Amino acid sequence: MKIAAVVVIYHPDESLLYRNIKAFADCVDTIIIWRNSLEDNFDYLDEWRSKILFMGSGHNEYMAKPLNRVMDYCVSERYDYLLTMDQDSCWENFAGFVSVVEALPKDGSVAVYAPNVNHYLKDESVDYEDIEWVIQSGMLLDLRVVKPYGGFREDYGIYGVDEEFCYWLRLHGKKVRSFTHFHLKQRYGNARKSWLGFYVYDYSPVVRYFLIRNMIWMKREFKDSTITRRIVHVFLLNVRDIVLVENHKVAKLLKLFQGVQHGLFRPIAKRGLVSV
Repeated sequence: MKIAAVVVIYHPDESLLYRNIKAFADCVDTIIIWRNSLEDNFDYLDEWRSKILFMGSGHNEYMAKPLNRVMDYCVSERYDYLLTMDQDSCWENFAGFVSVVEALPKDGSVAVYAPNVNHYLKDESVDYEDIEWVIQSGMLLDLRVVKPYGGFREDYGIYGVDEEFCYWLRLHGKKVRSFTHFHLKQRYGNARKSWLGFYVYDYSPVVRYFLIRNMIWMKREFKDSTITRRIVHVFLLNVRDIVLVENHKVAKLLKLFQGVQHGLFRPIAKRGLVSV
């Protein structure tokens, strides 16, 4: 079971990135660090230097493109699995997770193996659930299964690339399997509790743009992928957070409304079904 891991970084917190990598480093053969920002000091990762491969130009190429380039590399180098990670995540017992995945029968039906992110799965009486989608961080991709389906949508950029990819795989009969007893802690944005009692994530204007645009694009392309009420709910929550709590209100609102406009009216390049 040959495993590569990729962490896409953008001005990372060094201590958090160290803990992130330490949690899985001993269980993978190669650690690929994709640089979306110009970092020049990685001395704090020296204990894994023999395993680390740096990729990326240092310019922000978002999320989907780096993942696809790394996937291509891993297929060419005959890796069996690719673990995809954000810089703001941390595994609990990745070794146990790998052992369970390795012991399962491989009939080609499961494309993505995933942890229980922030204790999302509540029913501890079951070992796993096959669910609609999981976040990109913590995905263990069976490269033999996923590669024929074209990878992540690069025109989505950042937000929703994981949800769309999972939907696309399930549309072709593949499963997304999340394991109840193996956990990953994920930090979303710059989460903080507001003076009004609710949490805000303080996403940047560009993330706000991709967030709403890509939800609309996915709904336009795949009518049953999500419900309109969910998109409206997410939009209104973002307006509330920006207007009532966050800074840089004008820039964020402009990008959010631009995301709605482009989501509704810009042409989209649709996927074509794959025969395998």
